[in-house]
Amino acid sequence: MKGSKFLFNFLQTELIGLCFGVPVASAYVLLLLDMSPDHVTRILKFVVIIALAVVGGAAMPVNIFMGKKISAMLDSFNGGTSDIKLAKKLFLESMGLPLKHSILLFIRIFAGAMVVIGYMYFFLNIEGIKCLMSVVLAFYGSYLAAIAAYMATSILVRPVGQQITAGGFLDEKFIESRKTFGLGVIKRSMLFLVVPMVFTNITVFFSFYSGYISGLNPDLLLKRIGGVIIVNTFTLLVSILMTLLMMRRPLDLLKKSLSRLSGGNEDIDEIIPTDLSDDYAYISHLINIAVLNFRNMISEIDRAVSMITGAVGDLSSSSHELSSTSNQQAAAVKEIVSTMEDSDQLARNIAEKIKLVASVAEDTESTVDSGETKVGMSLAKMEEIGEANDRSIEGLRLLSDKINSIWDILNIINGVANQIKIIAFNAELEASAAGDAGRNFQIVATEIRRLADNTVASTAEIRKKIIEIQKSSEEVITASEKGTDIINEGRTISRELSDVFRQIKDSAANSSESAGNIEGSVNQQVASFEQILMTLRMISDGIENFAVSAKAGSFSSAQLKEMAESLKLLIINQKESDSVQEVKG
Repeated sequence: MKGSKFLFNFLQTELIGLCFGVPVASAYVLLLLDMSPDHVTRILKFVVIIALAVVGGAAMPVNIFMGKKISAMLDSFNGGTSDIKLAKKLFLESMGLPLKHSILLFIRIFAGAMVVIGYMYFFLNIEGIKCLMSVVLAFYGSYLAAIAAYMATSILVRPVGQQITAGGFLDEKFIESRKTFGLGVIKRSMLFLVVPMVFTNITVFFSFYSGYISGLNPDLLLKRIGGVIIVNTFTLLVSILMTLLMMRRPLDLLKKSLSRLSGGNEDIDEIIPTDLSDDYAYISHLINIAVLNFRNMISEIDRAVSMITGAVGDLSSSSHELSSTSNQQAAAVKEIVSTMEDSDQLARNIAEKIKLVASVAEDTESTVDSGETKVGMSLAKMEEIGEANDRSIEGLRLLSDKINSIWDILNIINGVANQIKIIAFNAELEASAAGDAGRNFQIVATEIRRLADNTVASTAEIRKKIIEIQKSSEEVITASEKGTDIINEGRTISRELSDVFRQIKDSAANSSESAGNIEGSVNQQVASFEQILMTLRMISDGIENFAVSAKAGSFSSAQLKEMAESLKLLIINQKESDSVQEVKG
């Protein structure tokens, strides 16, 4: 609003108050006071003169002074300035203008009325009691003019207060210091309703009293009371109407805002215009703060949902890949377990056959003692290998180490078997040379050589199975993320084991010692197979549990992703609704 327009409209509020208050007061005076037509004419002329003098001599200069002060600040404010100090000053001046203007208007009209009553008493010789009643009626008329001017001025300054409040020039500390910058609802209701009701009752009393002192007949008294009631009804209806008009707009705005917050289809971001002039306006301000906080919360939720959606998408993809990899690893480990079970059974068969060889060499006690010492050393070394393997079996790469170790063991078994064949062949030659005395030993040597041939054939079968195991393990090793430190350690242990078996082979000077060493080695091999088999079963169970967990995690991440997408869709729909509402607005 421009300053010139504001000043022009403000000057009109003076006329609104005069046009409402002066006629009402004059009507009461004419109805309640018995005066001659000449007195009435002279009083009305004097009232016009006083009214013009009051308006022209006092009202207009004062109103122009107050209006120009605010209009100048309004032009500066509308000129694009963001001076918070100017905005607060303009806000306080404009919000205080209705009450200040209505009080000054009341004083001017009542003072003019007192001049008219003095004229009636001193120059027209009107009775003192009637002049006293005129004072009360003049007070009531001035009061009605003041509340009419208050309402008109409040409507005039409302856009200014709303503009400053909506612009964010008033901080919360400033607002909370007063909360309302005009008349509160209770005070305004008292001034607009209760006071007029009191004065209308006084006018009814004056009707009876003036009729009594004037000696009116009942018919004229009833007519006078009827006229007073008509004027009273008019004034009360106007007062009620002004009160309703002052309350209806903020109530409609509050209703609209609360409907939005409670689930209506209106724009949730719409701010209620408020000038903080009364309690309703302050409540509207609090609702605006709640709406702004809710808007910020929606923005934060939208940002969080976007982050959750992206994270859940990555988690879901990773879970699917992890579940697929786990299933493949579980299948590969199960296949390895099956192959190792076959190898374990074959090793047990070899052990049984070696026991037969060992039973033939029981008569060489001294050689067996030496062999047991070597076997004890071998067992100690192999136990160290087993303990190292137990600590290092934490991933799937250990399976490759075990397979490589099995290769070394098979090489040793093949070496031992070939050595046994040589020893058995030498034994047959010695037995043949011994004649009948060595025939039994020749039979035993032949059986040993046949067992050695079976051992070679068995190791060939084991080699075939190990090739299958190694093929499966290579797929698992490819998916693992472990380093090669444990593999190198396993190779070192395997070389130490090879050295031990090489010492056993070198110390096998005769068949009894060789048989004992072979029995110990095969038993150790069976124990290693059992340990490997047990470990593989544990790995298989662990991978199966991990696959189940990965599947459950994938399902949970899918549900979380679906929930995040639903929440994001809800926010998008709300934003689209807000955009449509802004276009409509």
